Amino acid sequence: MRTKLFIFIALCFAWIKAAAQETVDTTKTDEVLKHKNVLSITPLRLAYLSYVGPELSYQRFVSERTSLQAKTGWVYAYTLPPLSSTVQDAQGGRLGVELKRFSTAGSGQGWYTAMELDGGYMTRNETYRSEVSGPRDPGDFRYDIEIMYASANIKLGYQRTFGRLMMDLFFGIGPRLVQVDYPGLSDANYAKVIDRNEPEQVSALASFAPKRGTYLGISVPLNVRLGYTF
Repeated sequence: MRTKLFIFIALCFAWIKAAAQETVDTTKTDEVLKHKNVLSITPLRLAYLSYVGPELSYQRFVSERTSLQAKTGWVYAYTLPPLSSTVQDAQGGRLGVELKRFSTAGSGQGWYTAMELDGGYMTRNETYRSEVSGPRDPGDFRYDIEIMYASANIKLGYQRTFGRLMMDLFFGIGPRLVQVDYPGLSDANYAKVIDRNEPEQVSALASFAPKRGTYLGISVPLNVRLGYTF
């Protein structure tokens, strides 16, 4: 499934690149835009309490109004009590491509609309406790949850440059396809994990356990990027 997801993202990137090439006017772009490349990070992804997820983006202007952007990010474990008592070894990654269309030509800043396609995966290792409190029991066991997703978002944003520095604020919405699996978990233990829904559990957030299967949800990207133009 992970390989298929990355193939899907690669095909989407090729489609976006082909669509953008229709608007390319290299000579005019060189005359108007002094810096056509932007390298940026998404710092707010570092502020999550449960999973740290830094993200790096590269943006390239292909015409006076249009730019292509590619992003990649990763997730690794960083949990605070009481999450650290149940969640360990969270890791994953994501990839995405974006086509931006600016309302103002030639400046490389201002309001824009965008089409974004992204996908990713995350695995996390958790503990099932046969008793909510008390010492560990022989009935306790650890298990993995694997979550993969693909999204298509329509976005509205505002990008502003300050000399060589750039700030990008954006909001969007779109459908998200999510697949959940519990690799290597027996049917008996899977039933225990799904049936566990006790509000007094050590960590209600960490114990969230959706059923196996594929789900259609909503993606709502909302964030800020800080970058450097060159």
